Amino acid sequence: MIKKSYKIILTLLIFFSIFFSFSNTSKALSVGDSCVDGALCGTDASGHKLTCKLEKCAIEDTAAPTAKTEPKKTTEINFTPQVPFGDTITSADIKGGAGLAKYINNVYKYAIGVVGILATIIMMWGGVRWITAGGDSSAVGDAKKWIEGALMGLTLTMTSYMILNFVNPDLVNFKLITITPVTSEEVATARTGFKGDTCDRYRSALSGSVIDFNQITGPTPAVSNRCYNAAFDTVANATDTKINVNLLRAISARESQCDKNVARSKSIPPACGIMQMKAGTAKSIDTKLSAYSDEAVCQMLEANTDSVAIKLAAKYLNTHNGPGIKLSETIAGYHGGYGTSGSGPLAPSVNCDGFKKYECCIDPQDLEPTQVYTTDVEKIYKNFVINPTAP
Repeated sequence: MIKKSYKIILTLLIFFSIFFSFSNTSKALSVGDSCVDGALCGTDASGHKLTCKLEKCAIEDTAAPTAKTEPKKTTEINFTPQVPFGDTITSADIKGGAGLAKYINNVYKYAIGVVGILATIIMMWGGVRWITAGGDSSAVGDAKKWIEGALMGLTLTMTSYMILNFVNPDLVNFKLITITPVTSEEVATARTGFKGDTCDRYRSALSGSVIDFNQITGPTPAVSNRCYNAAFDTVANATDTKINVNLLRAISARESQCDKNVARSKSIPPACGIMQMKAGTAKSIDTKLSAYSDEAVCQMLEANTDSVAIKLAAKYLNTHNGPGIKLSETIAGYHGGYGTSGSGPLAPSVNCDGFKKYECCIDPQDLEPTQVYTTDVEKIYKNFVINPTAP
């Protein structure tokens, strides 16, 4: 009997020692701690009485209020839940969209602590049951089940946290999903499928998803008076190269400002002369040039009279020029080739039924430079129509 009483007293001592150890670990409120407005915060370490003002513990003001008070400066408001715990949630967190995630994270961490405390209490209860079982096997078995259940729950809680934290700390640190703002350019692209500056600049000239080059407006690129060279008229009026003289002038103005001494293009192989024609293109027009190297042909285009290069360009343009052919097609083909298959500008568009690739604003890919080139030449062409002679 004495031995049994000794066990009961020992159990109670253990229970109360643990209970008071938990009580003593609770944090005493001090100035600046979060609280609920109107509640009492007790006293601080110096014995000052604390009261809750603006959800913060502060020393109670016992002095008489003054007749005139200065207006308070606005300060950042921190969000404090009714049951404050964990990290403080600031207005910056709320504005940044992390307020709710931070609060849930606090609840999660708090729940982990609660599980630990409950498991300890249950194990203590199982210990008490075991001590007071008095040799009763069923009571001892019941006590063991309480202790085993508490240990299992505590083990699962702690090991699950450690495993998740080891695999990826973000699994135990809740974060609000950040939604990246969509720009107006991305909205326009999603709505129309347009990509590239050309379609954006000339939306007024669009017919659905297709550029109507006849409707292009805007500033005309500067044109040199060299483009009024009589050589253009000579070639345009010749029987074997008859073509619109304004088209010749517009292309030459866009390519070289009508200057045969302009630097060669950076493409490989380069384009040369007043019309910026590649040697391979020149050889395909005049088979006699095939006997010469590309370098020699380029030198001819740069050194001979202007009419030679202009004549070759006129013949090349006439391979895709005439009734039923759009002016923009002739211009686009001069820039990117007159082939009607593959990735060339005159190949049928996959995204714009019934139109050529250079006309389509949906995913123009590598043809955007051709679109820019065509719009520039169209505007220069219209300028020459309006101003057929040098100013």
